[in-house]
Amino acid sequence: MPATLKAGLLGGIVLFAWGMISWMIMPYHSAVLHQFPNEAVISETLASYAPKAGVYVVPHNKDSLKPGHPFAFISVRPGGLPLSMGQMFAVALAGNIAVAFLVAYVVSLVKSRAYSRRFGLVLVQGIMVIIAANLPLWNWWGFAGDYIVATSIDAAIGWALMGSVIARFAGDPY
Repeated sequence: MPATLKAGLLGGIVLFAWGMISWMIMPYHSAVLHQFPNEAVISETLASYAPKAGVYVVPHNKDSLKPGHPFAFISVRPGGLPLSMGQMFAVALAGNIAVAFLVAYVVSLVKSRAYSRRFGLVLVQGIMVIIAANLPLWNWWGFAGDYIVATSIDAAIGWALMGSVIARFAGDPY
């Protein structure tokens, strides 16, 4: 197996494994995902007022947002999640491997074979992704700061672990 493919495959598996560990064992995700006091009422309301799958915003027009009134950004699936847990794991693993392949390819283009430079390149790519993904959620959609910090730290750890593997194994792209 060519080195870059090996780096991508292993890097993706490491990133996926970190995701499993961080969501199933580490406490910070559950600390920033809050529960409504009466979920049944919320579910009934969503079923009545959000009849089709999609993203809903309250108020829909941000200009009508009044000080002291809530703002919500809600993803609704009236029929529940469409995939089983096993299917969601498979999609996540495939996505992580695809990202790692792309990162490994970029790293393989670097002339330097120094581990620190290749690892640093992966970290910079990861920081760019974290900023590009999380800053708009916080700035435009009002995602809570603790949620943004937790997901950013989680992603940074995942990218560092993936980067350690890719920096070690990525070779020439051709």
